[in-house]
Amino acid sequence: MIKFFKLFFICMLICFAFSSAQADIYDGLVAWYPFDGDAKDASGNENHGTVNGPSLTEDRNGNADSAYSFDGNADYIKLPYNIIDQLNDVSSSVWFKTNKTNIAILSGASTTQDNNYLIYIGEGIRLYIKGEYTSYINISDGKWHQVTSVRQGNTGNVKLYIDGKLHIDENLATGKLIINQNGLIIGREQDSVGGDFTPSQDFEGVIDDLRIYNRILGQSEIIQLYNQSSNQIDLNNGLVAHYEFENNANDSSGNGYHGTENGEVSYSFGIIGNSAKFDGVNDYIDLKTVIESKNNLSISVWVNYTSSDGWNDILAGTCGSPLLAFRNNEISWGGQCNNPMDSFFAKLDIDNKWHHIVGTYDGKLLQLYWDASVLIYKEATGDFKTDQSVAIGKAINAYKDEYYQGSIDDLRIYNRALTQPEISALYFLGSGQIVNNITEQNTQNSDLIALKDLRNT
Repeated sequence: MIKFFKLFFICMLICFAFSSAQADIYDGLVAWYPFDGDAKDASGNENHGTVNGPSLTEDRNGNADSAYSFDGNADYIKLPYNIIDQLNDVSSSVWFKTNKTNIAILSGASTTQDNNYLIYIGEGIRLYIKGEYTSYINISDGKWHQVTSVRQGNTGNVKLYIDGKLHIDENLATGKLIINQNGLIIGREQDSVGGDFTPSQDFEGVIDDLRIYNRILGQSEIIQLYNQSSNQIDLNNGLVAHYEFENNANDSSGNGYHGTENGEVSYSFGIIGNSAKFDGVNDYIDLKTVIESKNNLSISVWVNYTSSDGWNDILAGTCGSPLLAFRNNEISWGGQCNNPMDSFFAKLDIDNKWHHIVGTYDGKLLQLYWDASVLIYKEATGDFKTDQSVAIGKAINAYKDEYYQGSIDDLRIYNRALTQPEISALYFLGSGQIVNNITEQNTQNSDLIALKDLRNT
């Protein structure tokens, strides 16, 4: 449990400038390794890597312990094979720095073909697909470069981009890629699945920010990836209100949406600092007209739900307002009174433990996340009302049995749909699993906290 006051700004070494045009860059992202202190997958798919030898070092932006250095002597990182196995279309993007040749960056093998998917630096960098390979570009100059490969399975077309520019457009073998268990490795070239390594082909240099997609990236997306150099996720972007519940219902976003307590709302130790506790009888916090966006919205909140009886509203209002609530052993996200869209329900096991919930809406899709993973989603349209009051802990003018029973912490309201990496960052913050090189500034005091220290809290 993290024993300090609420934190306000999150900086994470996996970063984007967020806009509606950029949101698509997360579509089809099956694995993302920013190497912020470890080889965990930041995509939310839990395809974590296993480190065998490489050491953390400075990344391309000068951040300490934010990339992996390979010494050319059997260093490697093993990835789950099913990231690429059975994919027809696949795109990958990776940053690297080396002055060596005849070394492997990423190797995927099966029992019948050792070079099913291989990013390799021979005379220059090239891509292997099912044993066939492209021409090459020589960039082993000891400087940072990004290579992005795009492979279309039906046609066999392969494109290779260096630093955002297309250099190779060729056709190789067609069909699905086969990668067997233990057959996907960063830093070594396999001559059989997970073995028969040639030591001289071990990568020597630095690797950072590997991303793998199960679709074809477009040229504009590739340029966008290359231009994203600041490497920060800004969780204050679009933040309308932030309730930290440090013994009050004040909004710490700076927008002045302070809540008004009703009943006997109390405060006790929560997931991050203190939390608000609701008795399920008459406790709630009135937020007035805090909903600013009609069709772009996210609600992020930590809850410890202690009742499984009837409706227990986390955030709700009058008809036409957003509704995030428990109903018996289900959770609901959508419109109050099924207006402007029907709410949906997902069954849960109520375990009286802290869990992170995020509901998002972008005008086309409602999504509900539970502990950073998508729980349920559906297509939806319509506009929420922005001139109606909403409340934490009950619906406005609701009956007694809709009061929330349990604790609520770190509730944030956004005027946009959060992305998976942002949702993961919020979850990591509260779960104590925060990766290195994320810092937060406490809104209640000025201390800066390095997230590598939170791991041991």
